[in-house]
Amino acid sequence: CEIPGQGVEAQLNNQSVSIVKDNDSTALIVDKVKVASIHFKKQWKPHLESIFSDLKKRGLNLQVLSGDGKMNEESLSKLGITYLGNLSPEKKANIVGETANSLFIGDGLNDLLAYKRADLAICVNNSTSVNFEHADIIMLDNDLSSFDQLFTQASKLNTIIDRNFYLSLVYNII
Repeated sequence: CEIPGQGVEAQLNNQSVSIVKDNDSTALIVDKVKVASIHFKKQWKPHLESIFSDLKKRGLNLQVLSGDGKMNEESLSKLGITYLGNLSPEKKANIVGETANSLFIGDGLNDLLAYKRADLAICVNNSTSVNFEHADIIMLDNDLSSFDQLFTQASKLNTIIDRNFYLSLVYNII
């Protein structure tokens, strides 16, 4: 059975067997004894720092909310981005829900609650179909550099909407 936000547990040959996430590793636990552990070194893709920097220049307050452990926090802090790791799906959803004008970008099934609480939810293409149903925008590729274009186009669209509203107001007054 699932251990929410942590892993899975089962009974096998009269033994309790669990596979759980433990900071930056995944551990195999048999009868409450860790018998194996796999450590993962996670790093940001090099181009993400420039994408984050461009988004910060737009005046956005960026936070990285992750269920994983530490991920190169130093490079993010240099960009003024807060990294919060080892978060359960519920904690991520609470943070998103408490943030005004929140935009949440996710790729995992554990992001479903955060999608529901976000003002705008974006799902990357390699996610599950359940996430597609709850996202406002589905990215057709996994290239986050398209966010700059998304914000540019959204700004142009807002300008057009505002202009049309005022033109229709003037027309109706005359």
